[in-house]
Amino acid sequence: MAKKHFLITQFNILLSVLVLFPLSSPSAQTKYALVIGNSAYSSITKLNNPVNDAMDMKTVLEGLGFQVDLVTNGSRVQMEEAVNRLQNRLSMSKNAYGFFFYAGHGVQSQGENFLLPVDANIPNERYLRDRAVNVQVVLDELNDSGNELNVIVLDACRDNPFSWKRSGSRGLAVVSSPPVGSIIVYATSAGSTAADGEGRNGLFTTHLLNNLKTPGLEVKDIFNRTGSDVRRASNSFQVPAIYSQFFETAYLGSVPAAALVTTAAVVMAGSAAPGSITVSSTIAGTILVDGKDTGVRIKAGGTGAIQNVGGSVEVAVRGDDGQIIQAAQMVSVLQEQVVSPSNSAPPHRELSDLVTPQFADPPPLRQAPVPRTTTHPGKTMYVTAKTIEIKKTTAIFADTLGTLSNGDPVSVLEENGKWVKISSTKLPGISGWVAAASLRE
Repeated sequence: MAKKHFLITQFNILLSVLVLFPLSSPSAQTKYALVIGNSAYSSITKLNNPVNDAMDMKTVLEGLGFQVDLVTNGSRVQMEEAVNRLQNRLSMSKNAYGFFFYAGHGVQSQGENFLLPVDANIPNERYLRDRAVNVQVVLDELNDSGNELNVIVLDACRDNPFSWKRSGSRGLAVVSSPPVGSIIVYATSAGSTAADGEGRNGLFTTHLLNNLKTPGLEVKDIFNRTGSDVRRASNSFQVPAIYSQFFETAYLGSVPAAALVTTAAVVMAGSAAPGSITVSSTIAGTILVDGKDTGVRIKAGGTGAIQNVGGSVEVAVRGDDGQIIQAAQMVSVLQEQVVSPSNSAPPHRELSDLVTPQFADPPPLRQAPVPRTTTHPGKTMYVTAKTIEIKKTTAIFADTLGTLSNGDPVSVLEENGKWVKISSTKLPGISGWVAAASLRE
């Protein structure tokens, strides 16, 4: 097939330069949740945060499209009836997502875990089966629904509140056989305890809420990030546990849109005015051009425009958390441009034929800008982002070796284009790669 050439000479024609993934609207997945928060215990220690945790969790899950059943300070009957309602709803749709969240007292007995209602009167261990909610029963109910995914989150790893507790029975026991299609998450490791917290929410739920609100995260990434955040915030005193038997890909919120879509506005018709760049991004942050901060802010899922741009430039977005999304190729903003579709173009992204007027003497092409000044090996520089991840190789999705925070000093070891290999006294023995744009002198 002969190669086609198109001469673009019209006003404000948008030329798609990079599309990593097709844009998607929020998922139409059927999603049901049961959220329970028990604080006002009548015969054992009252807790500060579970009701707050449950109310905030309900708000966030509803924002993700879940239909949420909320129970606060529930009795055993109320909790079991709510579990039964969730099971009935999930069983009506095989592709449904289920989410069970419990915050409150929980204990283990002979390898089984029990969630305690607020009116629990349990004089000894033998009464647990009749007066508390067995976690295994909850798992069996959800498994019987036959739906695609069930997430079970237990912020119930507080110390056993009863005087008859056995030694070594702290926290919850390990889940011996998680049901297929389930992800079970403990606020801390089995056999350990998690603090109730002094603020509005407990430590674990605080970070889980933040990660649930982060757009475009796959479900397993939500809990991996939450675990990492909690471990880091507690100096490894509290380390969440994740038991997963879900091997597919799922998004609790919207399916991610393009990681970064960049378009160039070509201005022509005899004008020598430089063009502009419009950037769309799934993260909130600041637009970078050739590694330099333009000062132009962009909202998550929004767009931002850079004016008076000419030649070929690199475009990126530095997120508020320090993450940098870099376009996979340079963006050319030209007065007259020849576009040649090739086999390397992204699938399903063919440019349509454009019927345009011809000019006898088109204006000259604008020259590419002088490359930005980069760092030099041996220099000491400082982190400008809130946090940055040190990567094993020069790739955004490479393994992370460690993280640094705003203002941390680094020593430059090596350069490789827009990447810089660094070491830091903050992370002894670690050297890796970061984006040059994330450092300053």
